[in-house]
Amino acid sequence: MPFHAEGGTRRPGAAEAAEVGGDDAAHVTESVDLVEPQGGVEREAVNEEGNRSLAPLPIAHAEAVDRHSWHGDQFPTPWDLASQNRTRSTARLSPHTVITAGIPREFGAILAPRLRRALSSLVAVSPARIDLARLPTPLERAPRLRAAWGGPEIWVKRDDLTGFELSGNKVRKLEYHFGAAIAAGATTVVTCGAAQSNHCRATAAAAARVGLRCLLFLRTPDGLPPAALSGNHLLQRLAGAECRFITPAQYRDRDSLMAEARLRIGDAWVIPEGASDAIGALGYVDAAHELAAQIGEIAGPFTIWHPASSAGTTAGLIRGVAETSIDAEVVACSVGEPAAEVAARVEAILGGDLPPGVRWSVNDAHVGGGYGVVTADELAVQAAASRLTGMVFDPTYTGKALYGLVMEIAAGTFDGGDTVVFWHTGGGFAAFAHDWSAVLSAEHGEADRSTGQ
Repeated sequence: MPFHAEGGTRRPGAAEAAEVGGDDAAHVTESVDLVEPQGGVEREAVNEEGNRSLAPLPIAHAEAVDRHSWHGDQFPTPWDLASQNRTRSTARLSPHTVITAGIPREFGAILAPRLRRALSSLVAVSPARIDLARLPTPLERAPRLRAAWGGPEIWVKRDDLTGFELSGNKVRKLEYHFGAAIAAGATTVVTCGAAQSNHCRATAAAAARVGLRCLLFLRTPDGLPPAALSGNHLLQRLAGAECRFITPAQYRDRDSLMAEARLRIGDAWVIPEGASDAIGALGYVDAAHELAAQIGEIAGPFTIWHPASSAGTTAGLIRGVAETSIDAEVVACSVGEPAAEVAARVEAILGGDLPPGVRWSVNDAHVGGGYGVVTADELAVQAAASRLTGMVFDPTYTGKALYGLVMEIAAGTFDGGDTVVFWHTGGGFAAFAHDWSAVLSAEHGEADRSTGQ
């Protein structure tokens, strides 16, 4: 069931979307043993131009406090910490520029003692951002989609053009996480996802670019390596990532597995699934600002339609829409999870601090067979869209969200007076991991019949 909200409305809590942990986390298939890192990364503290006065925050390796366990009932607002002085597109950093982690003095003065103690043991809560993506990405009108499908005027925000090996929405989030990792002196980044994860591919490529090791916990149906190297997984391996394969049951305990790896390595930085936390979501706060500078030709209110799973993109867009005051509703098209679960993730990332006045919703009417399960009808819509735009869509994310948009247009949700910005979150490499033969053969058969062959 879809969820709708306007900022300030209480959303379902995390308890309503609780996951059931697996009981076989001890069995992990490794393709490559992780080599214990030697020493740390040499770094230099650099002050961010134009910052307010900062109180230095100790950079330490945290065992006592997990920085990914922030919730609104534990800490006042992670956004106050992560977004106070974030670097915007106009002041980008090179991959080797580091900003000293810190918090504003006036904010630090009112922190509760418990929060001050927690922050002092955290692995650098830093607003540092490194330059990984090719930004800004274009905003393009797609008149042939409208001509074929009817309904609203459709624009496409081309985050598939953030780079080649780093294409897609994940790199915007990784700019902040890698900045924080380098600031913390990490030599290794650790993250997780499916074997065909766009996020894991982008993380592996980014790690190779900046010279960090990369450890991936990859979910497969049986906890064994995929039978063939293809799509995103091929690129993960080409980038030198060390891959450990786990079952779906083990994946429910992914945070524990990554925390254990961090403790064993010593100077590792853990990036959560999809880089979706208060740090990573800053990338999409910036993206909303970027969009606000591009919408001159869009008259009146519009809908930002985008695929959603780990919810970092959604949370960042909600915050960014609030900051820019653009007249847009943020609609997250779930690609696998119930709407209540995605909404709970959004709220957790925002620390319960939902900006007032922002219209947003989660639509789970088009999850189909679930995450990563693609139907022939969905592939057919994606193939048709490619022929109408020249764009490539990821069957797991953008393709499924595109199918959902087509279904909503057919149902009359959008009409000719509406405008939709479809946020293309990239992931085209995953298209190579799917079997398109049935869809393309069926289309070829239709073409043969139409020509009498």
